Amino acid sequence: IKCPSCKNQKGLIFGSFIYHQESSICKAAEHVGIISGNESEDVILIMTGQKEAFNGSSMNGIESGTLGRSDFSFKFEEAPSLTSIT
Repeated sequence: IKCPSCKNQKGLIFGSFIYHQESSICKAAEHVGIISGNESEDVILIMTGQKEAFNGSSMNGIESGTLGRSDFSFKFEEAPSLTSIT
């Protein structure tokens, strides 16, 4: 997924390392430290299924909230750097 710069984005996130389906994808990636949020960056999104609770935390200067059960959740892997060949 290509995440645009989210430095001034106000999206809500719920969880830590694994996020509730209602969470802003790019803001969650910044929270977990996969991206800096200062520029457009790529992430790999992994669907992780049902989870009973999502505990909030403070990471990388971003607060996430606590929320209950969701049928869908997600986590991240860092995307490899891509080089353009011309």
